[in-house]
Amino acid sequence: LVHIAALDNASKSDLFYRKLFNGKVKSSNDHPISIFYSYLTSPRYYSPRWLHEGIAVFVETWMDGGKGNALGNYDEMFFRTRVLENSRIYSAQGLASAGTSADFMSKANFYYYGTRYVSYLAHEYGPTKLIEWIKRKDGSKRGFVNNFKHIYGFPISKSWDNWIAFEKEFQKENIKKLKENPVSEDELITDKVLGGVSHAYHDKKRNKIYVAVNYPGKIPHIAEIDLDSGKIKRLQDVKGPTLFNVTSLIYDKKNDLLFYTTDNDDKRDLNSYNLRNGKSKLLQEDFRVGDLAFNKVDESIWGVKHMNGVSTLVKIPKFDKENPTKQYSTWKQKYTLSYGSDMFDIDISPDGLNLSAAVTDLNGNQYLNIYDMNSLSNGDKENIKYEEVFNFDVSSPQSFKYSDDGKYLMGSSYYSGVSNIFKVDAKSLEIEILTNAITGYFRPIPLDKQKIFSFKYTSDGFVPVFVKKLDNIEVSGIDFLGNNTVKKYPELKDWKKDVPNPTNFDESKIDPKEGLYFPKKEVKLNYSYPIVVGYKNKVGVGYKYKYQDPLGLKSVELEFSYTPNSWKNNLDDSIGDIDKDEEIHASINYSTSKLTGFLSGTYNLFASYNKADFYDLFGPTKRSRKGLNFGLDINHSLVYDSPKNLDLNLGLSGYYGLNQSPEFQQINFANKDFNTNLFYNFYSSFVYRNLKGSVGAVDAEKGIKSALTISSAMTEG
Repeated sequence: LVHIAALDNASKSDLFYRKLFNGKVKSSNDHPISIFYSYLTSPRYYSPRWLHEGIAVFVETWMDGGKGNALGNYDEMFFRTRVLENSRIYSAQGLASAGTSADFMSKANFYYYGTRYVSYLAHEYGPTKLIEWIKRKDGSKRGFVNNFKHIYGFPISKSWDNWIAFEKEFQKENIKKLKENPVSEDELITDKVLGGVSHAYHDKKRNKIYVAVNYPGKIPHIAEIDLDSGKIKRLQDVKGPTLFNVTSLIYDKKNDLLFYTTDNDDKRDLNSYNLRNGKSKLLQEDFRVGDLAFNKVDESIWGVKHMNGVSTLVKIPKFDKENPTKQYSTWKQKYTLSYGSDMFDIDISPDGLNLSAAVTDLNGNQYLNIYDMNSLSNGDKENIKYEEVFNFDVSSPQSFKYSDDGKYLMGSSYYSGVSNIFKVDAKSLEIEILTNAITGYFRPIPLDKQKIFSFKYTSDGFVPVFVKKLDNIEVSGIDFLGNNTVKKYPELKDWKKDVPNPTNFDESKIDPKEGLYFPKKEVKLNYSYPIVVGYKNKVGVGYKYKYQDPLGLKSVELEFSYTPNSWKNNLDDSIGDIDKDEEIHASINYSTSKLTGFLSGTYNLFASYNKADFYDLFGPTKRSRKGLNFGLDINHSLVYDSPKNLDLNLGLSGYYGLNQSPEFQQINFANKDFNTNLFYNFYSSFVYRNLKGSVGAVDAEKGIKSALTISSAMTEG
């Protein structure tokens, strides 16, 4: 909603141009001049992404009473670590380049930098002034840069530099506070920074760690870390990873199997990887379950299924009576949480009697609970037995897992303001803090009485370390920029909006409309604007109209233009005149999409008369052609399993009155070797793509791309 408000707020001049162009113009590659018209109708659309994301996170944080990244632990760790390591804090320009391509955070940096910068502005100059900058209204400047200077009185570039200087001093004070108590010591296992990491598992037999990693320069994969040598070996690429957690990974020690999920930003598939032979196997497709846990007793897999906004704890048994030849081929519902609640980071005790889980409610409170497995198996939701270990408030309990003997759980939490390692006694439920970190420790695994394996946060990603155990740990708190801001400007508390519930919201006031959606009935004029075109060695002007339904399933584009013979294109050195009947140009393109069924795909029906093209103004390739052109293009996806895709493209076109080959401009028909009355062209292609890239990659780095194309042309000449 914040995005909509920030993008669509309009001044009188914006509304004038929207009326002039019959709507908000969307830029088009076919007519680059459309960018100018688009800017006139929606100027704030052309603000940088860090600004869009930053103000959205800032507003939603304070509308939720301070629960969000504007008052977040990760944000503080992010900038504290960069200051500690003297790492680069990007300029606004650097953020849009190296900050999203060479950094393991990739485009997530837009959120963290944007949120931090607007939070700094609110802290220094107040939230009211911040909102005035974001607003588009009468008297405001069209561009975000000019409006910044209009509101604050100095350039945004200077403000960004001021923020970086402020951030360094702010974080130096926090680092100083954390060092008031003895800081935990750690030892690097390898110099390699692993970027984002999944849950990790220790193979005692081989003394190796299995973890999925995601960092720039390497395709996301499951890796094996040798704890003796520090060497890292790639085991298996992960298809469809997430940025930070990569995949949901679990380990079956008995059978030397790793289970992991693919298509993690889609419907998720369940796979296994055999450590003995190095082979991967697909077990379930589109099963939409993550946060996996392994039950060592019956070798079942448990996980959390997300569907229709509801989280459900499910069991994936090893064997299915109805399909005994396949393993892990089905799932069974065990416990569905109420709407607004979620369960994650689950683990099962070695004896199979208890399940630990982090649980969050509708208000953002996060708990560590231990559930009785027998009560989960009886299907009675009302009588499920569990113990609440601790309410971590908004500081998520992360990666709590049972020790091999089941006597305690170990995980991490930001409860002290910094991500430290905690230990929970499985019987008494007493909690003990084990570290005092400066940056943060994550995914701990107890190795022996002296040390813990963990991932330490650095500016370039997570690195594996041995953390030395210390007795009588004391930790210090840190200052949060968000806390300082709300103390300085308490009006931020008034931004809070309660979550809708029966006491404050009357559901009967909603007047929903149900029915079938017919795209053709919803098609209307979206926008129109003047265009400039080239035709042979002439220049012309015209107008474009775009009709479309709101979902974009059907659209019609109309173009009309005029190129007088006397309007010579001075960028074209060729000499020649055009006939009178070539001065008028028109084109129509009708596009429709069928989403399901045998004939699903995209259909484009087109026709043009004396086709003109903007890029013919510059050449040397000329796309304009005399005569009538009509045809049909069809695109159908035979395989759609991103990044693996196989497309079938079919096309049929006809030409009438040509004096030049439609494909090769150097071939003309002036010598009458061809009959110019009718010219048919049929083409088809199979296009296969299976391309992968590491985080931040600007192009594919690995994979296959191939195409088979067949075309045929016919004429009576």
